[in-house]
Amino acid sequence: MQKYAKRDHKRAARMLGYSLTLGTVEGWEAASEIWRLRLTATERAALSWAALRSLDPDQATMVAETVLGGAGAPLPPLMDPMTDARWWVEHASSAEIESYLLAILKRVNPCVLDIRARKTLFWTLWVSFCSRDQRAFLARAKGKWEVFPGSGVEG
Repeated sequence: MQKYAKRDHKRAARMLGYSLTLGTVEGWEAASEIWRLRLTATERAALSWAALRSLDPDQATMVAETVLGGAGAPLPPLMDPMTDARWWVEHASSAEIESYLLAILKRVNPCVLDIRARKTLFWTLWVSFCSRDQRAFLARAKGKWEVFPGSGVEG
């Protein structure tokens, strides 16, 4: 490495060693700054990719969301709830969207949403299914039991 590596790559690698040795937030923040100065965006992306791949999916998601941030809990609407909801969902992480959507769907009943709203909700979900899942759903609704691939529903 001493003979063939670029000077900036040597410095970046040395900084990795320092940060691993220190094991502190400050050490990793310093590494981040050195890498920003010494490595290209493509090199930093590749480094990030490799580090995230070394984690299990839940850990990788947690790290990425910590860096990128999420939207946090939705705030009370200031003006129009739909405008606020659209803003929130554009800034929310996948985990936040899934968590809130599942909680909302569990709360949906005729007292909360009228039939028009429930039909709109159903249609929005329906068109998000691939044709294979739509066929499996219709077969199930007609009384035939089929497995929904990837859904955890067993036949």
